Amino acid sequence: MARVDNGQEVLSVASTFLQYYRENADYLERTYAFVDRVGIDVVRTAVLDEESGEPQALRERFALAKAAVGDPWKDAAAAPDGAFTDLGEDPEPALVGPPADGVMVEGRMSVKQERLVAVGRVEDIPLNEGKAVTVAGRAIALFHTDDGFRAIAALCPHRGGPLADGLVGGGVVICPLHGWRIDLSCGEVVAGGEGSVPVYPVVERDGWLYLEVGP
Repeated sequence: MARVDNGQEVLSVASTFLQYYRENADYLERTYAFVDRVGIDVVRTAVLDEESGEPQALRERFALAKAAVGDPWKDAAAAPDGAFTDLGEDPEPALVGPPADGVMVEGRMSVKQERLVAVGRVEDIPLNEGKAVTVAGRAIALFHTDDGFRAIAALCPHRGGPLADGLVGGGVVICPLHGWRIDLSCGEVVAGGEGSVPVYPVVERDGWLYLEVGP
């Protein structure tokens, strides 16, 4: 597709192409199939034509998306002690406030157990962007909205589209595959079809974001 002179140019062209592919490929479409479908000339123009301004815009969106994806090991090292309760051996659930139901038994919550798991810092997710995380084996999409942070199950109920990659605005996320709109406050599909996804409470504390999950 392009000749490059050094490693920095390799990274620049690769990141530009990856963002173009991310925004325009079909779900599960391989890169070679995507280039064959779109056409190599179209791809070259989008990725290499600096005068159009599109490559620079693609790189900027790639940088935002990259910044929204954290390194779980670095996050674990920087997080407050005990914050990452889902790494390593599973400790006792951390209590946050009084139990919603059940009773306290020797500092543990019986009947219903909940814990807070740190998933990153507030500045990790730009406004109107999403971030995919995994907590207690659950794939979750975390969003920064005008009304604060929201979290729902990561996959669209239609065809499993990656909701963290969708457009965010007006309290909804638009699935990047087929345009289904999902209300981030309740998880209900409000346009495109019918259905819903689970919603997870988000707690912001001391600059950190935590998800509230059950056992």
